This record gives sequence, C-alpha cells and structure tokens, in this order.
Amino acid sequence: MLVSEKIYTLDEFDEYVAQHPDAILELIDGRIVEKVTTEEHGRIVINIGGELRAWQKETGIKGHYSTEPTLRLPDDDKNSRRPDVSFRLTDDSVSTASALYTMPDFAVEVKSRSNSYEELREKARFFLANGSRLVWLIYPSRRIVEVHYADGSSELFTEEHKLSGGDVLPGFEMTVTEIFG
Repeated sequence: MLVSEKIYTLDEFDEYVAQHPDAILELIDGRIVEKVTTEEHGRIVINIGGELRAWQKETGIKGHYSTEPTLRLPDDDKNSRRPDVSFRLTDDSVSTASALYTMPDFAVEVKSRSNSYEELREKARFFLANGSRLVWLIYPSRRIVEVHYADGSSELFTEEHKLSGGDVLPGFEMTVTEIFG
C-alpha cells in the first residue's frame, strides 16, 4: 500500500521508519510502501521457510534463510526492499546489521490484496537485475506460483506441480500444494 507520492532518500526513509516502528515498510524507487500481511500470508511464509530450514539441515548447504530482511544496494539511494522469504548462499555468519547490502540468491514475494501482479513482477525484475538468481511470486487467491529465473524467463505452476530450487538451491523441492498448506 503506497504511503506517499513524495520521493524519499534512504536517510529520509530511515527517519520515517523510526517514527513507525510497527509497520513493515519498503522504499521502492523513492516511494514508501507499507507491506500488508494476513494470517494466510504468514502461513505461506512459514511453510516455505520451514521447508528451506529442513532442506538446509538435510543438505548441509551453507547459507541463511530469512523473512522480511531489509535489503539495500550500496549505490542506490531510492530502494530498501524486504522480500517475504529469502535465502543467501554464504559462508558468512548470520548478519545482525539492520540492512544487508546484497541481494539473496533466492527471493519469495507473496501477493497481498494491496499488490498488483505487475508490482510483484517488478519486484522480481529488481531482485534479478541486482543479483538474485531465482524468484518465486506466490498468488494465494489463484493458488499458483510464478517462477522467475536469472535468464529472464518465467513459468507458472499450479497445485499439481512441484517447484525446484534448480541449480540455485540444489535438491530443494516443494509442491505448490505444500506452499498453501
């Protein structure tokens, strides 16, 4: 949900965030956007996060999964993004910084009523253009998942399909039905 048409810098955004500590806020091309979540949204995020955790424990792959991490780019004063779920392949210890200055290898966005399909696709393009390699867009009302790849291609998956982490998250699989669990 767009909070303001005004264009903000990261410093101005950080001041706004400090004044609204309970809100989940993003800065998208200079505009402040509040993320509105529901119980259904939370359940989907937990389902994916739980599967990521189990997969990581089973495979021993090094990295960190997270929900709603604050992601920024070193030379971008107009964006502070927060994917619903993310996974970074890294040997580094878990960050305690207020923001990460790198994109995750894998990002997930769950559509809320306040998002348009094009807004979610723009988020996928942003993540992929800045270093992510795989993005899942989850559409609860339609019970489908739109998967975007680093090469610019995308696919739609319905409840009879199984999703794969491909070469980004080798061996990670989850059915669309499990996502909506």
